Amino acid sequence: MSVGVVLNTYRRRNIAAQLASLQRQTVKPQGVLVWRNDSWSDDEFRSLAGSVRFVKASENMGVWPRFIAGCLLGCEFVAVFDDDTVPGVKWLENCLSCYRSRPGVYGANGIRLPHDTYHGGSRHGWVRPSNDTVQVDVVGHAWFYPQWLASKALDTYGGHLRAGEDMALSFVAQRNGYDTFTPPHPRHDREMWGSVDGFRLSADGNAISSTSAGWNGYESEYHRLRRLGWRLLCDG
Repeated sequence: MSVGVVLNTYRRRNIAAQLASLQRQTVKPQGVLVWRNDSWSDDEFRSLAGSVRFVKASENMGVWPRFIAGCLLGCEFVAVFDDDTVPGVKWLENCLSCYRSRPGVYGANGIRLPHDTYHGGSRHGWVRPSNDTVQVDVVGHAWFYPQWLASKALDTYGGHLRAGEDMALSFVAQRNGYDTFTPPHPRHDREMWGSVDGFRLSADGNAISSTSAGWNGYESEYHRLRRLGWRLLCDG
């Protein structure tokens, strides 16, 4: 089973650490593609990322294109990583093993959402280590899913460039009979984690969630997808 990886760049400069982790994965990715939303020169990018393939946007195109870029990799599975996410070296193996047992969308930071708002849900994954696979409503920071889902993410695109792609992916998966999970994140085996340094790397003020506009976007997309029929675990 082949896995292709999509990274994205904006302001954070963690791509060298991400690429180093990918090179050490126990399941080797077949290919890596970087979706560039950054304003760096190509020389500056190459100084950080070497000769990795990339697609560069002429302006900030938001969070959706990185999911669609998975269509270009020609692999059975796609793994996408936020720019604040460095996985443990057994992350791809962890996701692949779980998928074989229970096909679905897997991710590093899962949320079980409340009935009527995006805010205040319970979190799972690297933020709450567990030996179990946990079913959730949506995942973030890192995603793992079958390649055919990559092209379907746009089926529910509502025009908000900077929010909703994670919820839409789980919604589209649900419409095709697949649930969303966080795989095991054992407390004493961080090599299996989807993000090994998430608290530090995400606390730099660059996250969309660090702004009120970002949170308003999440809330708006939550309600839009609910109106389209997205079912949550709290619905029973």
